[in-house]
Amino acid sequence: MRALETTLANGDVARLSGALRPAATSLAATVPPLADVLGRLRPVSRCLQRVVAPALLTPIDDGPLSAGVAPYRELLSAGVGLASAGQAFDGLGQTIRYNLGVGNQLITLDQGTPAEAQTRAERPLLGSRPAPPARRPPLRDDVACETQAPQPLAADPIPFRAAQRRAPIDRYAARRAAVRIARSIEGAGR
Repeated sequence: MRALETTLANGDVARLSGALRPAATSLAATVPPLADVLGRLRPVSRCLQRVVAPALLTPIDDGPLSAGVAPYRELLSAGVGLASAGQAFDGLGQTIRYNLGVGNQLITLDQGTPAEAQTRAERPLLGSRPAPPARRPPLRDDVACETQAPQPLAADPIPFRAAQRRAPIDRYAARRAAVRIARSIEGAGR
């Protein structure tokens, strides 16, 4: 109380209010436009809260491949993976571009085209990207977003369409190739 009495007696409050008067006047002029902007943002924030956030926070059941985390976390993890893959994209990174598959499944991509490539996998590929939806999602642009239901992100994959077959590995030939690759890498480092 004594400090307050001293402050009031010294006239500090009067000087402070005098110094703040121009700022308060400027701030008062911004309140009506700010109220208009905040009013326009209300539907956007409700849409984010009621429609977008539930979709990004609900884990997607992807069978044995499920990460068990919310889709936004998977999206952030993908960003980290893309950033690390991008470090070596120009060939100046630490990554050597070899695709070494050692499984017994031979997979042929783009079969019959000039871009045909083969690789190996540990197990048969079951599916790839999600199938296109059978019908258009029930989102309407003539209705307020916050009144619409959140759309599920889960989708069944389409069957893998490239050629794949069981092809046992010649372990002796694989070992020789690995030794040749290791020697060429060692020779390049000298």
